[in-house]
Amino acid sequence: MAVLVVAAALWLWEPPDPRVNGGDTIVWTLETDDVTGIELSRGDETLVLARDGDQWRLEEPVVSPADAAEVEFIVVNLTRIRGARPLPDADASQFGLAPPQATLRVTQSNGSVSQLDVGSESPTGSGTYARLESGEVVLVPYSLADVIETQAAMLRERRILTFDEAAVRRVTVESANGVLEVTGSGTDWYVNGFGRANILRAEDLIFTVRGTRFLSFSPDTAPDGIADAAFRVTVATVADEMGFAVGEQGPMGVYIRRDDGLAGYADPDALQFLGQGPLDVVQRSPFRLDPNVDDRITIARDGVETVLTRREDGWAGAEDAQSIVAALQAANITYLRATVPTPGDERARVTVVRDSGRHTEVVLFQDEGTYVIARDAGGGVPFRVEGLQPFAAGTL
Repeated sequence: MAVLVVAAALWLWEPPDPRVNGGDTIVWTLETDDVTGIELSRGDETLVLARDGDQWRLEEPVVSPADAAEVEFIVVNLTRIRGARPLPDADASQFGLAPPQATLRVTQSNGSVSQLDVGSESPTGSGTYARLESGEVVLVPYSLADVIETQAAMLRERRILTFDEAAVRRVTVESANGVLEVTGSGTDWYVNGFGRANILRAEDLIFTVRGTRFLSFSPDTAPDGIADAAFRVTVATVADEMGFAVGEQGPMGVYIRRDDGLAGYADPDALQFLGQGPLDVVQRSPFRLDPNVDDRITIARDGVETVLTRREDGWAGAEDAQSIVAALQAANITYLRATVPTPGDERARVTVVRDSGRHTEVVLFQDEGTYVIARDAGGGVPFRVEGLQPFAAGTL
């Protein structure tokens, strides 16, 4: 029985909160996931943040998506406050509280609102004097300077475009030099006017566009756009289309104007990706073959199907299997204008299988000397392939 009593006592016992010392006054009890709103008032200026699901928005003094990292910094600093040392009979004017330097109001998911007047820092800078809603003056054991000095510009979402990378279906970069348009989804991306895109280059393009940020914002919303824009970037997702124009570089950076009128400046180094052309993104290997990873290659020609399979000691399935695999791996796309073939001109079809699923399928057409005309079965325009001498000689 004694053991059961002790066990029950241990189960009911809660460890002391490390943020509360003996004799401390409880400031508030906040948990990160419960904070749904923050209001910071400083003189005539008020900043208001509101959470909607997993996203934070700046409601005042401007309406804008909020920078998640900046808001998290504030929330973490507020939730770590719990206990504070009471200062009985304190004169508020002696602690920067008449009037307060700032007032914080925190809303929780249950609808409750907690208020804290923030005064000056302690002489050592390791604490902050504050006043509770009850009027009691306390010493909070943390500096709140970084929180109460937060500026609206710091809280605004600085990414020029915000979107879910998985939802992207098209990225277009237009300039005087031409157009780079990449379309697709998942692992299948194509460069318009060329062929299959290098998946790593396509992903890098999307990632770079999403990561491009404003250094600062311009008060000019540029409603009429940018005359003679150097570049224009457009991103289409499954549900939306957005973009921005790139203007001239000035002392504050490169001028950027978003489609909705928001304008600002960006780091010129962050915009170097705009200089890419189709040949920088397109897949140069027609078969995307990795002989150490792919499992099977099927070559269908003249009604005969040859199946090559990967084994521990190499490739098998034909007398010259190793040579065929080496030729397919070494083949290189040359994006010169190629004759558009008709389906009846098909000479062979090469399918590369990885993990029991089709990885790449390429249709081969007529020979043109050292070139073979080909087309990716998934899409894109015809291209010329160098290095397929076995095909030209009739051995592939």
